[in-house]
Amino acid sequence: MRYRDTRWPSSCDLTVETPQGRGRARVINVSATGLRLQGAPPMARGALIVLHFASERVSARITWVHGDLCGGSFALPVSRRQLDILRQTKGSGGAGLAARSAGLHGFREMR
Repeated sequence: MRYRDTRWPSSCDLTVETPQGRGRARVINVSATGLRLQGAPPMARGALIVLHFASERVSARITWVHGDLCGGSFALPVSRRQLDILRQTKGSGGAGLAARSAGLHGFREMR
């Protein structure tokens, strides 16, 4: 049995490039293999899109669409840095995966 990759919540805003043009969207959750978007421009299942964020470009294929939500799988594996950026949430202060891995989790020791 194959388990799906861990999904992390996100609120990363980015630009989505579709065959019909560009628009803004928000990443709702992300895993190493794909993501869920909200508010993306209208697109069809199977569309190849390009995500633009923090000077990065990542290609994905849309696997499902429901209203203003859609899901996609990354066309190529994303780097740890790209995944860390996509995992950012509003108010996280930039403490993404790399910072947490380094012990910079934002918690203070209680005494």
